[in-house]
Amino acid sequence: MMNDKNKPKLHTVDRLTEEQIDKEWLKVKQKITRRRIRIIARYSVLTIATVLLLLVSAWGIHCYNEVKKLDAPEYTALTYPQVITVQVDDLAPVVINTGFQESAYTEQAIDKPHRLLITVPRGKTYFVKLPDGTDVWLNAESKLKYTIPFEKNGRRVELEGEAFFKVSKSEEHPFWVYTPYVTTRVMGTEFNVRSYHEDDVNVTLLEGKVAVSNNKGMVYLLPGQNAFVGQEELTVEIVDVKLFTAWMDGYFYFEEASLAEIMKELGRWYNMNIEFADAELANYRFKYWAYKQGSFQEAIDIINKVGKVSVVKKGNTAIIEKNRN
Repeated sequence: MMNDKNKPKLHTVDRLTEEQIDKEWLKVKQKITRRRIRIIARYSVLTIATVLLLLVSAWGIHCYNEVKKLDAPEYTALTYPQVITVQVDDLAPVVINTGFQESAYTEQAIDKPHRLLITVPRGKTYFVKLPDGTDVWLNAESKLKYTIPFEKNGRRVELEGEAFFKVSKSEEHPFWVYTPYVTTRVMGTEFNVRSYHEDDVNVTLLEGKVAVSNNKGMVYLLPGQNAFVGQEELTVEIVDVKLFTAWMDGYFYFEEASLAEIMKELGRWYNMNIEFADAELANYRFKYWAYKQGSFQEAIDIINKVGKVSVVKKGNTAIIEKNRN
């Protein structure tokens, strides 16, 4: 039996017997129990949902970090020797020791047409004077193909990478530069062609006039203008030509460029692996210039002095992280 003080106060008109009171109390306890169960169940569901949400969020963060890590721009070093070579037709490539050399082939020395392939590795540049008198400076990691003698109705070369051309003028023999992404036609002029990747295509004019075309159309450039491929469309803009020709003078030169662009160029020149610990760091923008004949450590010290990021060299790899200081 329960004590009267522990029994609930039941509002009733008729006086209840003790047995009836016990029955009523049991009903109340059952209601309370059912309510507690509903509350516990409700909070259990909320708790489970919260845990699941946290788990999903944690998984999402993990996946996001993984995606960021996978999407982070990186540059991979090559393990084989980086040497300048010239290949004639299908013969074995011949190593060239100097970066400045006049073509060994002249119009008078040719017994039949020959196909030449000049390959410039990372960390080097190369100068060649073509048989028609055109001067070509090849930047690091570039290839130039051409046939000698040139055809009578035009001079044609194929480029992968970057080169500066000072074309010998000839009204009767236009000069063509073919890349995988754009074609440039000139009569006699000075211009730079950069075509490493479909997202890195620029034709910059210093003197004269050129026509640049791709499968979307054609544009004409005047001195000081640059044509670049954006969304496959050719776009013309006025630029500081030094941004595109400083490499010829032995400098890295960037004006408000992304860290990804800068580090990729450093990776190309020094043949280094480039890794970003966080993809967001790749979008940081810098004004940057450095002497190309300096060491890689000197090049990254300039970036580290800014204080935004920390670039650490570990063996043949440069890892870019947030500056924790």
